[in-house]
Parts: sequence; C-alpha cells; structure tokens
Amino acid sequence: MLIKLTIQRLAAPFRKDRLDKALNEEIQFHLEMETEENIRAGMTPEEARFAALRKFGGVEQAKEAYRRQSVFGWLEDLIRDARHAVRGLLRNPGYSALAILSLALGVGANTAVFTLIRELLLQPLPYPEPARILHLYESMTWQGSQVWGAGVSVPNLEDWRRENTSFESIGAFNMAGVNLSTDEGASLVAAAQVDGEVARVLGVKPLMGRAIEAADCERGRPPVAVLSHGLWTDLFGGDRAAVGKTVSINGVTATVAGVMPEGYVFPARSQTRIWVPLIYRPEQRQERGTHWLRVIGRLKPGVSVLDAQSDLNRVARALEKAYRDNATRGVRISPLLTDSMREVARAMAVLTGAVTFILILACVNVAILTLARAAARRRELAVRLSLGSSRFGIVRLLVGEALILAAAGGLCGLAVAGWSLRALEAAPDNPWRFTGALSLDMTTLAYCAALALVSAALAGLWPALRMSRLNLQTALKEGASAFLSAGIARRSRLMVVEVALALVLVLGATLLVKSLGRLAAFDLGFRTENLVTMRVALPEARYEPTETAGFYGRFIERVEQLPGISRAGIINVLPITPVNMNMNVTIEGRPLDRPGHEPAAEHRTVSPGYFQAMGIATLRGRQFTSADRNSRRNVVLINRQMAERYFPGQDPVGKRIGRGTRPVPDAWLTIVGVVGDVRETGIYRPAPTAIYEPMTQFDRNPSAVSLVVRTSLSAEAVEAAIRSELRAADADAVLHMVRTMERVVEDATSGTRFLALLLTLFGVLAVALAVTGVYGVTAFQTARRTHEIGVRAAMGATRPAILAMVLISTMRQALAGIAAGICCALAMNRIIRNYMISEGAVDIATYLQVTFAIASITALAGLIPAWRASRIQPAAALREE
Repeated sequence: MLIKLTIQRLAAPFRKDRLDKALNEEIQFHLEMETEENIRAGMTPEEARFAALRKFGGVEQAKEAYRRQSVFGWLEDLIRDARHAVRGLLRNPGYSALAILSLALGVGANTAVFTLIRELLLQPLPYPEPARILHLYESMTWQGSQVWGAGVSVPNLEDWRRENTSFESIGAFNMAGVNLSTDEGASLVAAAQVDGEVARVLGVKPLMGRAIEAADCERGRPPVAVLSHGLWTDLFGGDRAAVGKTVSINGVTATVAGVMPEGYVFPARSQTRIWVPLIYRPEQRQERGTHWLRVIGRLKPGVSVLDAQSDLNRVARALEKAYRDNATRGVRISPLLTDSMREVARAMAVLTGAVTFILILACVNVAILTLARAAARRRELAVRLSLGSSRFGIVRLLVGEALILAAAGGLCGLAVAGWSLRALEAAPDNPWRFTGALSLDMTTLAYCAALALVSAALAGLWPALRMSRLNLQTALKEGASAFLSAGIARRSRLMVVEVALALVLVLGATLLVKSLGRLAAFDLGFRTENLVTMRVALPEARYEPTETAGFYGRFIERVEQLPGISRAGIINVLPITPVNMNMNVTIEGRPLDRPGHEPAAEHRTVSPGYFQAMGIATLRGRQFTSADRNSRRNVVLINRQMAERYFPGQDPVGKRIGRGTRPVPDAWLTIVGVVGDVRETGIYRPAPTAIYEPMTQFDRNPSAVSLVVRTSLSAEAVEAAIRSELRAADADAVLHMVRTMERVVEDATSGTRFLALLLTLFGVLAVALAVTGVYGVTAFQTARRTHEIGVRAAMGATRPAILAMVLISTMRQALAGIAAGICCALAMNRIIRNYMISEGAVDIATYLQVTFAIASITALAGLIPAWRASRIQPAAALREE
C-alpha cells in the first residue's frame, strides 16, 4: 500500500490536470451532500449552500493543502510563482528595465574589478610554499622620523644569516638591467643580480641546468647567467642544448648555466628575463652604513612570522649596541606576496570601494522600486493571504520576482563586465601590466552569480518580509493614498544612502581630476617643454665606475654639437622618479647630532650643463663647470630646502659638508651654489633636501644614467641622431626609454589619471542612480500626499508654496545624505591623497563645489514631481480619495 501511494505521488506532476479535475469533483460532491442534508433540516437552498461552505472551510485553501502533499508540490509552486512574476514584470516594462539596468551596472562593475583583482593580486606566486617566503627590510630613524623599507647593508645581511634561528636560508638580490648583445645589436634586458641563497629560498628547480650558486658569486669566477623560459626561446629557439653555450652580457661572454621553467619570474610580478651572480666589491663587505641590498628569506617549518620578527629584533638590538651605523636601525619583515602587490593593492582598494558603492546604489534603487511596487500591490497580496496563501508564499513570490530581476541583471552584468575589461586593456593610461588577456572564467562566472544572488537578497528580501506581515483587515479597507503611505520613512532613508554614496564617488573623482589640472601650473622645479630624456647604459664589465664619467663627458660634448640641440646633461636618477638615494652628511664645525637625527639629503650625481638643460634655476653662487673636473677642491651644489633647513639665515656658499657621519678628512665637499627645489623622489612627494655632485669627482658612478637634451627637434629625430653617436662611441652601449619630459610627467601620474577616469565614470553612474532614486522617492511621496495637497490647494495654498513644500521635504533628506557623504569622504581622504598632487590636507573648495553640485542635481531630480504636485486640482484629488 505504501509503495503504491509513493508511486502515485511521484507520478502526480505528470497527470496534474486529471488530478485537479478529480479533486474538484470530490469537493463538489462533499458540498452537494452537505447542502442536501441542510435542506432536509429545513433550510432554504441558498442557506444550505452557505452553511455547507462554512462547514467545509476555504475551498481554495483545501485545494492548496492537498496539492502541497505532492512530492513535487514545492516545485509546482515555484514554477507557478515564476510564471506569475514574469507576467508581472512584462506588464511593467519601465520598472523591469530600470531595475535590470541598475543591477547590470552594479554587478558588471564589480565583476570587472574582481577580474582585475584576480589577475593582479590573487594569482599565486610561482614558488613552493610561498607563505613561508618573507621580504626582510631595515627600519630606521631618518631625519627624526621612523621609516622602513630601506635596503640592507652587506655586513648586516651576513650577521642576520649567522645569528638568526628562524630561517632555513636568507638570500640577497639587486635589480639591474644588462646589455645583451646579439647579431642584431645590443638591447637592454631586465635582469636581477642574485646570490647563491636565492635559489634555496625560492625552491624552484630549473628546467635545465642549474641555478646561480654561491661559487658563482666569488670575484674572479667565470661569468654565468640563468635565462628565463621566454629569453631561452628567443635566443636559442628552445634548443635544449643551450646550457653551456655563451651569451654576451655587458660586453663580457657569459656561460648559460641554466634555464628556468615557463611561468617562473623573480622578483615576483616583475619583467626580469635573466639572472646573473651578485658579486660584492671588497669594500662593500665592510660598509655597514651603505644599505642597498634587497633580501628574502624562507622560514623554517613551524616558525610563524611573529616568531621570526621577534628573532630578528633580537639580532638587530645586538647590532645596534655593537655598531654606531646601526643606531636606530631595526628589522621589519613582510610576506613576499603582500610586498609584491602593495602598490596595486592600494589602487584596487579604491576601485573596490567605488564599485561596492555602485552595487549598493543599484540595490537601493531596486529596493525603492520594489517597495513602491509592493505597496501598490498590497490589496492584491492581502487578497492572496485571505484566499489561503501562506506568508511564506508571499515572500517566495516577491523574492522570486527579485531573483528573476537579478538573473537578468547578472546576465547583462556579464556583458557590461566583458565590455569594461576590453576597454580597460585598450586604455592608453592603464598603469597595470597583465600577464594575459583578461577573461571571464568559471571563477568569475561563479562570482557574478553569487553577486546577483546577494543583490536579489538586498533588493528583494527586505520588501518581501515587510509585505508578508500585512494586516488583512486594514489592507483590505485602506484607500489608495493610505496604502501608498506605507514605508515612506524607509524609502526616505534609502534616498539618504544614495545621495551619500553618490557624493563620495563624485568627490573622489573631482579631487583627482582637479589634482591633474593643477599639474599644468605646478612648479616641479624644471621646465618640461622642448626637453627629451633617455636612458643610456654602458656594458658594465668594460668600464670601472671611475671611467664612466670620462665616457659620458666626451659623449655629451659630441651630443651638444648635433644640430638642433642647445644643451645636454646627465643625472644618475631622473627627477620625479620614486627612487631614494639618501645619505647622512656632516656639516663642518657643527657637533654630530644624535643617531637618526643627523643632517641628510638625497644624493644625485650630474654632469656640467645638466641644470641648464633642465631649466633649474640657480639661486645663489654658481653651477658646475668643466674646470671642476681638474680642481683639487671637491665641490657640491645643494637645493633651497637644504639651505633653509641646515643653514637658516646664512649663506651656505663656501661652507663644507662631508659624506656620512665620519667623513674622510680629504673628502670634504665645498658648497659652490644653491639651486631651486626639484621633486626628485616622486611627483606626489614634496621636494626633499638634495645634494648634487659632479660625476667626475664621484668614484661610484652607475653604468646606466639618464640623458636630458634641450632641443627644438622631435623626440624621434633626437633619438636617431644620438643613437648614431652612441653606436660610434661604443657598439655595445644601449639607448632606450626615449621620451619627452611631458611624457615622463604623464607616466608618473598614470595611476592618478587612470583612477580619475574610472572614478569619473563611476561618479556619473552613481549620480544617475541617485537621481533615479531621488525622483522615485519624491514622486512616491507626492502621490501619497495627493489628498493633503488637494486640501491645501482648496484652502488657498498657491502653486509656488506647494512646489516649495515638496522641494524642502526632498532637500531635507538630500542634505542629510550630503552630510553623511562628507563624513565618509573625510574618513577616506587619506587613501585618495596617495594619488593627489596637492599641498593642503583637505581641499575645502572642492568639497564645497561638489556639495553644491550634488544638492543642485538632487533639487532638479525632485523638481519634476514637485511641479506635478503643484498642478494637482483640489476637486480631482478629493474625488480620487
């Protein structure tokens, strides 16, 4: 019997019409039998019929209860509700289109940013157990401030290795470009100098051959190199016999020791294609005060990051007591994954916040629309409840409608995301490098689906729960204006949220755009017009550091003789480049300050003519000349910041300073001039204290420098002429990164430009969504107050007075949203300031301008409903009620 009943229930969905007919016949039979009994008892036929119905109970409720006994009853209910929801949405195309568009924009923007985050931040590092690999830095007190992220000196590195108990191995490396010479000529290749421990730290086995070993890093050993998979393919066509062959690096023949597997890259997320041994000069092993190495370490199994930090703190305290150069210096560690994505993560945090605001705005918009639609359906929902539908059924019906909207919005959102990613890849100011084409994979699809579900819950669940708690008696008795008043306060709060979020996004975009506009009038310390820059790299092994100055001096003389070039100069690091090369100095005749508070400055080496080529003003004294090359006196220039900070109220010309805290007696530097301030370390940073020294008197000049040329020619013409001169001077030298100085400035602000573009788009989108929400709430409120407005008009209220009344109500809520938005913007001001070129902490003028703009837009959004309200005729309003 049980088996038969189970089979019948399973088969019920396939013979639904027959079962419904049988059910109707059975109920009708019971009602007729009860009616006949009542007639025999003396009732009239009509009374007997009503009595039978009362005794039986709700007919429709009984049918629903019977249908729910089916195994697939819940599925039938879902299908029926879905059909009803689709029909309802099709009957209201305006509501449906607006809700789907809002969700599509919110879901699409979030999906696109998630794809970016997955590509830039969530890709695992190509090393075994990357969580155990840490970056090790030196922290220090410099000019009285605590900073970290500094390089490591060679003696400190050796002490860390010897004294620590937390790391399996600690390796050191340094970034460098190498000149790779082939039959087609020399080219600069991104390279890393690594010591023998780096391979042990990373734990990646070469595809062929071996990695750099400790023996390779000893002076006098035959040069070797390890190639990336891509460079191996380019140079040797994937020949597995490449190991043991030779390549020309910096003018020296090096043996290929190994080839790394495809996908391997170190440092993480860099463009490095070749690895060469890191070889120390003898004096570097004694220079505890020269901090230039980058260091990584692999933790021992079971050792936590906190344990390792505590262990290295112990080592640092011992070194601080033993050496004055280590006074105020400590150790800081961070996971390699975190360190490799710090700058990108900051930009992604801004974008994530922006698209989250967009999604919230979209959900708020849909919630407002859903509340209005649900309020208009109160009578229908009350009838459903009175006919036997459960409150859960009402929730299911409304949530199902929201899910259909979310599904449609999610599908459209995928199209929006795909279009956004294609536009992102093609954007000219895109500052991020992608390892491959941005694509919507299964992870992204799952994220989009989850986001659509969350959006449905946020936009539909709350209105559904509110409407499921209807009071049947009041809902069935209420007039039109009465049921429209439901949820007005809640919708007003949603409007406040919309205005606040829109203001935050518009304010962020405006701050960035104004910051970029400020750049045109901003004093960077040099003139950018008619200035071309380029990098020149000599084959390092062929030139000692003391010889590079002679080569570059002769080269500049030949460059300045070229037609169309008025001045040329060389500097080791181009201005507005985020590179720190600071050093402590001693001022002759002054006592040495306590550790961490010594005079300090950024150190740059330049050629005579550099300041004229850059258009940097000389404020006092003179600039360098060719006569300084043969002078017995070492000379130096300082900038205005250094003169004002360390020589207040004095003329620094003629005074002497020394390198470091223990200057060599014969190496004092005489200040011969003061030049204007230049933003040496980045366009977003104020001009630092700076020292400029002639290349001819500095014994550690780099093989790669920046050449600046003041010219009336185009960058292409200058490049061709200078490349020909360089090839004649040294065929293995490389000329690259040829750009105008205007382009250098644009590249330095590419992150700000790109974020400004995206935030502007998001801001426009946020304003559109907020305007829609404000319009909807204001229109809903005026519809609810039709009777009141009609009475006011009948009592003598003028149209301007009614218009003002509605607008004041709207603006009261808008001002609350504006106040909340300003508080949020102030809280997030520190994040956005990382991308701003500004002096003040808060740009009050911009805050006021955006506040006025948002208030004006909100007023315009509420003006149309307010104008309609002012046109309400008293008689028509009272008849409607």
